[in-house]
Amino acid sequence: MKHGKEEITTTSFAFPKSSQNSLIMGSDEGWLYKGHVYDNEGIYDAFQAHKAPMTSVQFHPSQKNNNLAEYYLTASFDWTVKLWSNKINRPLLTFESARDYVLDVQWSPVHPALFAMGDGSGRLDIWNISGDSDVPSLTAHVDPSSGGERAAISRISWSENGSQIAAGTSSGAVHVFVLREDLVIPNTDDASQITDRLQKKLSE
Repeated sequence: MKHGKEEITTTSFAFPKSSQNSLIMGSDEGWLYKGHVYDNEGIYDAFQAHKAPMTSVQFHPSQKNNNLAEYYLTASFDWTVKLWSNKINRPLLTFESARDYVLDVQWSPVHPALFAMGDGSGRLDIWNISGDSDVPSLTAHVDPSSGGERAAISRISWSENGSQIAAGTSSGAVHVFVLREDLVIPNTDDASQITDRLQKKLSE
């Protein structure tokens, strides 16, 4: 992939659900690139998003609320996850609970305000951004490997009903976490709360 005359290395990318022609790519230098797939414009925007290589870009699944389709999460080796709007090039929220490289981040498939992040220390954090964005709602750790040290969580996958998370680790193991029902089942006003909150962040 090229930006102007320069070659760029993409480490992650995602397509917004609202467009089949647009994509966002994260690079090994912490930059985000916005591009078009089916025309000659190619990359039309680029900006520094993180201070280290990026590991994941995830648009909101927005199953029942198209107002959330523009928002996406990014994860990075700089130990942070950031929440963005596709309309502006500054993060709306930054999440700094990780204790090592953040290797994956994934939205809940059923709860509009919930996402999970996994880091290199084996830490799994669940965040609910309709409420407190300073601390995660839940933190868990994978069991130590046979050598006595925690393995990195390299990939996360939610179950379809959002009640379980599988965490794949650098040791080759998969750990399944069963989450509390009160955490994973959304309230009727969660979608409107997160939409209102993010709209306020956009206008700041």
